[in-house]
Amino acid sequence: MSKDKTQLLLENKKVFEETLNEFSSKPYELASVNEIIKRSHYNKGSFYYRFKDKYELYVSILDYVFVQQIDLFNKTSFDLTTNNHINAILHALFNNLLNLYKLDSRFYHLVIRFYNEKTDFVSSTLEVSVPSLYERFIKKLNHIGSFNDSQMIIIESIYKNLPIEKLLNQDIRLEEMINQLSNDKYKNDKIEIDSEDKYLDLHHFKDKFNYFITDNDFNNSLNEVFIVNDFLFEESKIKRLIKRKTFQLKFDVRRILKKYINKPIFNGIFLKNILESEDYVNIVKDDTLRNIFYTLIYGIIDLNEILVINHMISDLNDKQRDILFNKILPINGQLTKILIIDKVLVFNGCLNSFYMKDDLTGVKKYHMNDLSVQYQNKYYIKYIIDGVYSSDYFDSIDGFVKNHTNSEIKILEVKTVHELAYHQIKELVNKI
Repeated sequence: MSKDKTQLLLENKKVFEETLNEFSSKPYELASVNEIIKRSHYNKGSFYYRFKDKYELYVSILDYVFVQQIDLFNKTSFDLTTNNHINAILHALFNNLLNLYKLDSRFYHLVIRFYNEKTDFVSSTLEVSVPSLYERFIKKLNHIGSFNDSQMIIIESIYKNLPIEKLLNQDIRLEEMINQLSNDKYKNDKIEIDSEDKYLDLHHFKDKFNYFITDNDFNNSLNEVFIVNDFLFEESKIKRLIKRKTFQLKFDVRRILKKYINKPIFNGIFLKNILESEDYVNIVKDDTLRNIFYTLIYGIIDLNEILVINHMISDLNDKQRDILFNKILPINGQLTKILIIDKVLVFNGCLNSFYMKDDLTGVKKYHMNDLSVQYQNKYYIKYIIDGVYSSDYFDSIDGFVKNHTNSEIKILEVKTVHELAYHQIKELVNKI
């Protein structure tokens, strides 16, 4: 359907409003074009000169709302292409509906009514409408394959019948609903650790990527695993090891890795993306990232069971962390596990969970989304108010200022939240 029809609809505000009112309040079959024309006081002949029938009008308004929905999603900076975290994806999907409702409740009701129409009608309309954000999410969830058919039906049913009022009134928390939906078994996962923090059995970490938050470096536990840190200042050595392992006379990373793109020890998609983009140039130009990259390559090729990055993340800047988490680490394949041990939790697109020691129950696993939803994209502000030093997280700087208009404020520091420190996380996980 040509988007010119949507433009025609937008040219007359009364017709647009009444079209939106009609189709958002009634199923398609019960909606009346005559009612739209009557309430908008529009000439019937002029109307049908622009729109040949009810269906063309319907797709025009649906296109407009779909575009608004996509714009809302794009403003969140959530990368659906690279993010494979089930809870984060579900949160982005349902939160988009909440935001759509807040933008205009009629937009929300139109989308919900559309997806509750007959299956054939929905399918045929999607073929002529602008691309639907919901369909993109469903394709992503199917691609990841973490849900069976029955669970996917439940997800679709919740989307079509989202308890919007209860969520807005906070009678139901979106995070709790998602945790139940995704069968969040990780809440009870434990890894035993002795009370003196001197030993940690790394083989208990079962995932492809493991993120352990602690203020202890566990050096006594890392004798029989591959430590990335050990090679950070040994670039010539790691190059020799890679050449020897791959039977190459010359060290040429691109040439070496191209041979492994289809091997299970690497993730071929991410490996290809690095080799064929500017990411590779950014990595090799950075001394720290280059050494990590080369060392991980050797550790993976050498088929080590566990690769440990021990207390390095806190020393990297935001750009280095972004490249490490979203470009370098994902090249890891199916045969090697990566364990990151550090005192900071970085919100990133690669890891969807983290471990942390509980003094009473051992090491427990938490979902990254439990904290990132609350703190990512917020502002951490240090300030003095009426002579008293304080600090806290805020949704916006304007909101902070407006809440303290009657107080004497001196702002000491403002920064966006990309990480949480050990002591902050320890306090927060007790509330989860």
